Amino acid sequence: PGTGVITGASDKLVIVSPDSGFINKFDLRTGSNVNIGDILFSYTNLDVFHQEKTLNELVLFADRRIVSLEEDQRLLKILLAGEISEESEFSTENKDFFSQELSAYKLLNEYFSLRNEEKNLKLREEKMIEEKNDLHDRLLLLKRKGNLLKSARAPEIEIINNKTEISQIISQIT
Repeated sequence: PGTGVITGASDKLVIVSPDSGFINKFDLRTGSNVNIGDILFSYTNLDVFHQEKTLNELVLFADRRIVSLEEDQRLLKILLAGEISEESEFSTENKDFFSQELSAYKLLNEYFSLRNEEKNLKLREEKMIEEKNDLHDRLLLLKRKGNLLKSARAPEIEIINNKTEISQIISQIT
């Protein structure tokens, strides 16, 4: 803010006002005596006003960025330390700070995705092992059946069908 001041000599008055701006308040009332050097009004210089506004916005942006970077750092430390529990628990605990702008967010999504894929692959492996065990059990039963068919002198077609089933199971196992 600046002030407007009357300066002059003898009967000639000159009003001096600094750079462009807008008047905030008049310090002069109707009928007041005015003397040389009296402050008539206060105003805000437009250049200073815009500079102040820009600086304030920069400070606010920098503050938000600092908070964001600190949160990003905190999340990255948690990720590096391996202190992440389940995705749903982590999201609930960190929902206030969990911003998609953070680089940690992308890494966490990738981490959760890989962890889910790992779980799915382990389940698939378990199912395949179960299936392999079932096929081995079935193979043993078919071999036993083959021995019984031979000892019972079953028709040749049944023995061939049994051998075909055995070869199919062997190909599935390998």
